[in-house]
Amino acid sequence: MAGNAVIVAAIHGQNFCWSATKAFSLILANILRVASVSMTSFFLLFMGQAFVTAAATLCVYAYLRFNPLDEEYNLNGTPVATLSVVALLSYVIARLFMGVYWMVIESVLLCFFDDCTKSHPLPETLAIEGRMTNKDILYDESGKPPRRPRRQRRV
Repeated sequence: MAGNAVIVAAIHGQNFCWSATKAFSLILANILRVASVSMTSFFLLFMGQAFVTAAATLCVYAYLRFNPLDEEYNLNGTPVATLSVVALLSYVIARLFMGVYWMVIESVLLCFFDDCTKSHPLPETLAIEGRMTNKDILYDESGKPPRRPRRQRRV
């Protein structure tokens, strides 16, 4: 919750307590959206962590097993301890990098929720929510078609 409050404080420039209540109200008002985005992003980020861990461990295993330059150090058994350390370190590094993506996802989600609560949200927000009609695209606020600028002739 503190991370969400910091995100809202960065958006609005308000103090932490106001931002915490605003973030809580935004999340509570959109709890189903938060749940779906959180579960989907958690699954995708976890798959990314698993892929990075597996790829790093397999690369180290291939290097240790099939390196022709180190014939005297080439082991006949499996280097379990080395691969365990590599897997653990690669998982920690992947988790740190995916944490940055998690924060970006939360920031974009809170910005979207904040824009939805405004009286005049952006057209992109209306299009995402499905509230934009063809009239909104073709006409301006006064109900008239937008005036197109005249083309300038080349001399």
